[in-house]
Amino acid sequence: MKEVIFIFMNNYPYPKSFSDDEKIKFCDFLRNHTTVEWGGNNLYDGTHSHLQQIPEELTETIFFLKNYEKSNNIKLKKFLEIGFYTGYTNTILNKIFEFDEIVGIDTFEQFVDGNSLMANHRFKNLILVCGDSTSKRTISITKKFKPFDLILIDGNHDYEFIKKDFENYKSMISKNCFILLHDIKNKNFPGISKFWKEISNSKQFISKEFICGDYPMKAGIGLLQKL
Repeated sequence: MKEVIFIFMNNYPYPKSFSDDEKIKFCDFLRNHTTVEWGGNNLYDGTHSHLQQIPEELTETIFFLKNYEKSNNIKLKKFLEIGFYTGYTNTILNKIFEFDEIVGIDTFEQFVDGNSLMANHRFKNLILVCGDSTSKRTISITKKFKPFDLILIDGNHDYEFIKKDFENYKSMISKNCFILLHDIKNKNFPGISKFWKEISNSKQFISKEFICGDYPMKAGIGLLQKL
């Protein structure tokens, strides 16, 4: 195996070529930032101060998108995240893609670790919209920053909400760019699985799934590319 070179940016290992050889080391890095339920190395301590992603799924998603950038000579510049939460996923993605601009939406009604939330505000061009993602106010504010090259929908997991988020924000995506849906295989949220089946079978988008079923927590990331 060839030597893998990482550039450390604020203690984040940054893969240079995004080759298959680099996936293992990057996935192991993500494993150190989440809990055993998600396939990580840490015990859950009740603070939610950890990455809520399965390392294999997030790694495969990132490497797919980075290789798409390279193959098509483009850069994903603007990122919209519906469901910012503590911002761990946001920070990981920003370290990799170095977005020019990020918009995050969340109600912040659930308990989050304040130190984690503050830390994940730093070192990025971030606009936070605090409110219900389906409200006219939130949609109106977010529209001012469109179009986005990448949208992650990970907010309210009920079927009606996920459907509304998709319908309200799909028009804000740039041509040939991507929408991600989290928890498409999580049995605790059947509404997302239902919606994912509908939209991925509709042939309106190119669809791809990143799924690892090895751990107690089942999640799954669905990727849609606008045609």
